[in-house]
Amino acid sequence: MRVVMVSHAYPTFSGGNAGEFVHGLASALVGLGHEVYAVIPWEPSIEESGSLMDGVRLVPYRASDRISYGNASNAYVRHPRLAVALSLFSAWAKLYQVIRAHQVDIIHAHWVVPMGFVASLAKLATNIPLVITMHGRDVYFKPEDGYIVPGLWYVKPFLRFAFRRADRLIAVSQDCHNHARLAGAPAEKMQVVYNGTDLKRFFPSEDGTRDLRRRYRIAPDAKLVLSVRSLLFRKGLDVLVRAMPRVLEFEPTALLLLVGEGPERENLIALRDGLGLQDKVLFAGHVPNAELTPYVNACDLFVIPSRQESFGIAAIEAMACGRPVIGTAVGGLNEIIDDCRTGMLVEPDNVQHLADAIIRVLANRELAASLGRNALRKVEADYGWRNIASITVDTYRQVLDSKMCAVVPGSH
Repeated sequence: MRVVMVSHAYPTFSGGNAGEFVHGLASALVGLGHEVYAVIPWEPSIEESGSLMDGVRLVPYRASDRISYGNASNAYVRHPRLAVALSLFSAWAKLYQVIRAHQVDIIHAHWVVPMGFVASLAKLATNIPLVITMHGRDVYFKPEDGYIVPGLWYVKPFLRFAFRRADRLIAVSQDCHNHARLAGAPAEKMQVVYNGTDLKRFFPSEDGTRDLRRRYRIAPDAKLVLSVRSLLFRKGLDVLVRAMPRVLEFEPTALLLLVGEGPERENLIALRDGLGLQDKVLFAGHVPNAELTPYVNACDLFVIPSRQESFGIAAIEAMACGRPVIGTAVGGLNEIIDDCRTGMLVEPDNVQHLADAIIRVLANRELAASLGRNALRKVEADYGWRNIASITVDTYRQVLDSKMCAVVPGSH
């Protein structure tokens, strides 16, 4: 099968993590024997390193840096109209070119806006079946947490157009499915297919963990709490920092390492300093996804304190390393974490609840080990990219079969 994916975010060779899950699926489809083209924004590393990445053929289109790599999906609706229009036209032209040149069987767009709309135009011109994956930010409307896209009056027509043209709409969690329905997605076109993780990259290993602890001057007996998050308000890292004083009352060796960058960095540093935690809360900055495994394996506990989370890829990456995970009972985390079996769930924005859960796991080695073992089994069974890719191929076949039936005379 020949598949062309189109996305405004993709990891490529620069070390960025944006769109890592798009490439995870694309490369897994290649591993199953399918031919995959990825229409993605241009960057110098593509020409420097070649247009092939793990078997996926990269086809770059020209886009302003302001509305591609590392920026949120709604960046497309916050910049001058001409820059947006030129970028979208460039993506459409490359997508159309690939479809015509390679006899593509199916188009798979990621995010309804902007690329679901672009792919819908390509389908209109070529009649190639279209699948769109909704990742959350494109269909969630919760202004207090920064989710605004589907509520913008000038975005709604593009959403409706893409929803109408898509043959299948994939949501990455049941929570994402529910929000997509509120945004206008037709229920009869939707299904849930979770994101996955690379089990060849994330697995239990001690390689590099001692070096990592030495790099950050973390004592061998210290209890390391880790969170890998974009430093955004909706990620709830302020709640985690506020929980640390209580945690330290019971676990004086505990130390929090935050991996990631974002606009909340200065606020979090000010909060840390105000609480007198300069030596207990460390900021690692941006770490490429390819280098995250030692960080995850070095920790005693992985925490995701989000106020909202459409899926929770960081959770399954930690679970794949056999680490105990604490997450908030929101969005897709509710679906990933089985409370008290594969991890623990706490109330969002509840400092006391989060601190107590951290203390409980750090103080009980048997509990931590049991949560980690059960988490690893669940990820290996359900969230490996090969498994997710197989489910996605079944979706492609269903869409193609329904199209075939529609053109066969007398079919029902």
